[in-house]
Amino acid sequence: MGDLIYRSANSYNVSLDITGGNDKTKYSISGNYNSQEGTIINSDYKRYLGKLTLDQVMSDKFKVGLSVSYIYAIQGGISTYTGFNGSNTASLMYSILGYKPFLEPANLDAATDDLTDPTITSQFNYFFNPYINQKHLYRKNHSTTLLANGYAEYAINSHLKLRSTVGVNYLSYKSLAFNDSLTVYGSRLTTIGAAGPNGSVNQGSQPTWVNENVLTYINTFNKNHNLTALVGQSQSGFRAVNYGYSGLGVTNPGLGIYGLSQTNSGTVNPIGTSAVEWTKASFLADLCIIISQGIISQVLYGAMAPRDLQRATDGDFSCFKREMEC
Repeated sequence: MGDLIYRSANSYNVSLDITGGNDKTKYSISGNYNSQEGTIINSDYKRYLGKLTLDQVMSDKFKVGLSVSYIYAIQGGISTYTGFNGSNTASLMYSILGYKPFLEPANLDAATDDLTDPTITSQFNYFFNPYINQKHLYRKNHSTTLLANGYAEYAINSHLKLRSTVGVNYLSYKSLAFNDSLTVYGSRLTTIGAAGPNGSVNQGSQPTWVNENVLTYINTFNKNHNLTALVGQSQSGFRAVNYGYSGLGVTNPGLGIYGLSQTNSGTVNPIGTSAVEWTKASFLADLCIIISQGIISQVLYGAMAPRDLQRATDGDFSCFKREMEC
């Protein structure tokens, strides 16, 4: 049975990189395409990646920078160790090793015509023809990731500098699953698929953002005495949304994932609906005095609070203070 399921898999990887610039501008553009076939039939992975970086000196006092990465990935196939209801007999590897081991090699092709093993009657055993099951399972996981970071730096004078940074991490995903009547999860011959062909769509997004602003003052007195002071403020946020739907007893399984609305009941069921959101802000101040290369005093103070003060509780606020002397 394993000879029908395993295969020699190909892998492709293509990359492109372009860099350049001058004394004021530096840039880099890169891209990558990666495609892998799984060593098990009906499994694969593809990824598309692009990246752009740019640093620009606008003037003697002002410079900016940007970095953007985009990743789109598609993964096909089911996990080889996915079981059901506490039993491993529904997993692919278990099925390969345990399905009708008494068959002679000459009759191996005949095993592809049998969906279940009639010698097993326990309701807790989900042995199903692993070759046909793997051919007909539909699993596609799509994910999109966008990473963007930028900065702006301005020298107010020779001692005072302001730096501001912004970062965004956006993730979106969609998982598609469909089980027709020739799979262990959709065949009415099994306890798992008693409801008939079925499928589900689950999707969501998780954007995260952060902004930091720091004002730094650095000065040297009498060649040996150094003073460094900074104040900073940052804020960040996160939002996660997940939603989806499923259909049981699909009456037109030939449509696959697109026929979930055509069920025996005529309805689809919502699944995995959830939403989480938070934002927070923090403040920082630091003062360091160095005399003759020895730290005389350093005071660090910080505080963090939620941005929505009207809904905040006492446990949402925090602060710290640290003093050091030598």
